[in-house]
Amino acid sequence: MFDTAVVIQAMAAQAGIHLQIDAVDWPAHLSRYTVGNYQLMVQSFSARLDPTLSFGIFIGDKREEPRKVWDTPRSRELLAQTMISADAAARQPVFDTLTRDFLDEVPAVALFNSSRLAVVRSNVTGYQNWMAAQQRLWGVGLN
Repeated sequence: MFDTAVVIQAMAAQAGIHLQIDAVDWPAHLSRYTVGNYQLMVQSFSARLDPTLSFGIFIGDKREEPRKVWDTPRSRELLAQTMISADAAARQPVFDTLTRDFLDEVPAVALFNSSRLAVVRSNVTGYQNWMAAQQRLWGVGLN
């Protein structure tokens, strides 16, 4: 995250914006994030297995959860709509609207999603990559 902060700082300087990096240990970083004690923060997030959980990282009432960066009545209502049904087709238009609003309002900037590659020998059976990028060895065997 520090390297990312340095790149952001350099890009901001080119735009005439002076940013000061305050590098802290993980407990201090997490504490500041949790209580919303920051102006700009580089933060990583683990994979979420449902888009509602991904949007839920950002959306919420800042009075109740100061770490939330997207606190609008519309975003909160749309997030609530994503929890009404498990039907992917019914949820997709709401996620599309949330995505458009996120891009319009820019409550956060997502820099990248990492991808991980897994390779196994030909005698390994039953292994599949998992979208959460963690090893899952359920049903894996050897020939």
